[in-house]
Amino acid sequence: MQNNRLKAIEDLIVRFEIGDQNTLVDALKEHYAIETNQAAVSRDLHKLGITKIKSEGKLIYQKTGDPQIEILKLGVERIVHNEAMIVVHTLAGLADFVGDYIDEQDLPILGTIAGENTIFVTPSSTNEIKQIFETLCEALYYQVQS
Repeated sequence: MQNNRLKAIEDLIVRFEIGDQNTLVDALKEHYAIETNQAAVSRDLHKLGITKIKSEGKLIYQKTGDPQIEILKLGVERIVHNEAMIVVHTLAGLADFVGDYIDEQDLPILGTIAGENTIFVTPSSTNEIKQIFETLCEALYYQVQS
């Protein structure tokens, strides 16, 4: 039961912007039919290494992890695409860093070109754009704006 709750908590904080334990208790009940209380959720958050971060002016839960991924998540401002290409906008000076990360992933891309704050991602096929876009958004913990 506890393992199911832990997995559910991780899933919820990735899918939703949750900022307090009572909201998390309610979401567990609503989405997973898991009955629990605030004290148990507090222990679970600690066990999972989940902390609060500031996102768009509000505090939300996020799992801490690889420092490189954390910097990537903070550095990406926007990801957009059209029928031919994906464009990743970063904070000034981070495009090379984010571009290198994208190049290292197992994605169906021909490659990336990075400037100061913009990365062009060229898919190996235009049929792959939506899948690559969604993968990048998920990997960079980015709120999708298609």
